[in-house]
Amino acid sequence: MVLLIVPVPESVLLFRPDFVALLLIYLCWYDSEKTGVFTAFVVGLLVDALTFGFLGLHALAKVVVAYCAIRLSRYASGSSTLISTLLVFSILLCQSIVISLVSLYTENGTVSLALWVSPIVGAVLWLIIAFVSTTVKPIRNVSIK
Repeated sequence: MVLLIVPVPESVLLFRPDFVALLLIYLCWYDSEKTGVFTAFVVGLLVDALTFGFLGLHALAKVVVAYCAIRLSRYASGSSTLISTLLVFSILLCQSIVISLVSLYTENGTVSLALWVSPIVGAVLWLIIAFVSTTVKPIRNVSIK
C-alpha cells in the first residue's frame, strides 16, 4: 500500500505495476485459506480510499483478481515459471478490463495508458522475481562467531 501512494514522476508512473494486485495473487495462490474474496474487497476499499478514486472501483477489481487467482491456483502450483507468469498477466489484464469498463461508464469516458501498461510490467516483474527465487539458493547453516 505504501508503494501505491509514494509520489513518483509522471514518466515513471506509467511503468508502475499494481503491487497490491501482485501481492493479492501471491497470497491467493500460496495462502488461500486466509486470503480470499472478502480480503480482496477490503484491500480494494483501502486502495480506493488511498487514491481518492471512485469508491468501489478497485474493490470490484480486486475481488475479480482474487476470484481468478483462486480459480487458477491449481494450474499455477505445479506449472513452470513461464506458465505462472502468463496466468499473472491474464489476471492483471482482467483487472484492467474491469477498471476500464467501470471508468468508461462512470467517469468522463477516458482511460489512461498506464492501466494497460501495468499488466505487462507486473508480469515482467513476476517473471523476474520467480526466476530469481528459483535460481538463487538460500544460505543455510551459517553461524556467526
